Amino acid sequence: MSNDDCWEYFVRSSSRGTSEQVTTYARPMNHVGISVTDIDAVLAWYRDVLGFTVLVAPVEIVVNNSTSMGSLLSQMYPPEMKRVKMAHITSGNGVGLELFQFIDPPTRRPNTTSFEYSRAGLFHICVTDPEPEILIRRIVATGGKQLSPVLTVFSGEIYQAVYCLDPFGNVVEIMTTSYER
Repeated sequence: MSNDDCWEYFVRSSSRGTSEQVTTYARPMNHVGISVTDIDAVLAWYRDVLGFTVLVAPVEIVVNNSTSMGSLLSQMYPPEMKRVKMAHITSGNGVGLELFQFIDPPTRRPNTTSFEYSRAGLFHICVTDPEPEILIRRIVATGGKQLSPVLTVFSGEIYQAVYCLDPFGNVVEIMTTSYER
């Protein structure tokens, strides 16, 4: 059974209230949420450097019950969260990045000078580019850093990977082939 068939079965089963009977399958990745300190700068960088598409430009939301989104967020977040800016961007294969700039209370800036590989949580994102050296130069020219050399993952194959740091402290891996290869 393909993933599409499983998804259709899941939706049909869910509508009948029998979703518990659905077997486990690989669900498609929808999006990853990232908190940032300057949503406009992050959005522009991911659009201009990595080529992501802006789906929803930054919008500020007051977390309360006066709007549908404000009401939704008031149910998802603790009461201390009062205001947030959100934006939605997507990669070339449709996986989204949901950007959050928490305003009240404000987002804390991460340590952007070191590679915190042992920190628990989201470790890095990865983009696919057949010419990583060109993208590395763009990343560095726009305030990012190259963290590792371009490495050949399997000898004898054109399968390379490199870690970089965006200007905002997030690790961005570049691979020359898609993940499923």
